[in-house]
Amino acid sequence: MRKTLFFVVAIILCLASWGCLRPRQNLLPGTVMTEKIAAEWPKFRESWQKYRAERYQIFMESRQKKDFGRNIESRITESGERWQKVNEVLKEEVKESVQAVAREKRLNLVIVNSGVEYGGLDITEDVLKSLKSQEQ
Repeated sequence: MRKTLFFVVAIILCLASWGCLRPRQNLLPGTVMTEKIAAEWPKFRESWQKYRAERYQIFMESRQKKDFGRNIESRITESGERWQKVNEVLKEEVKESVQAVAREKRLNLVIVNSGVEYGGLDITEDVLKSLKSQEQ
């Protein structure tokens, strides 16, 4: 009986000490300002400017030719579809960088900052550094 009691107490102490000693996750959520990433990440800015220039060129050509028909509509649609594909790739890169920073800072939750009034650990700068370092 004493051996069993000793064994149970030893197991409880081991489990308790393991729980106390293991590294804890940060209970504070991380936040990311996507607007800042869009404004300051060169790869996004360049892609967006390229898309805008392409749309502008289509518009100017249509004005010169006075052609607002199907050809212009299809070119605008194709341009939009190309941008969506590029944007999806860029979003995936941002997501990977956010996940890497969150792992590094031991965050189990990261939310977009546009809806956060107060609180959270802003990891935007760390995500930007991660994205910029991937380009080099």
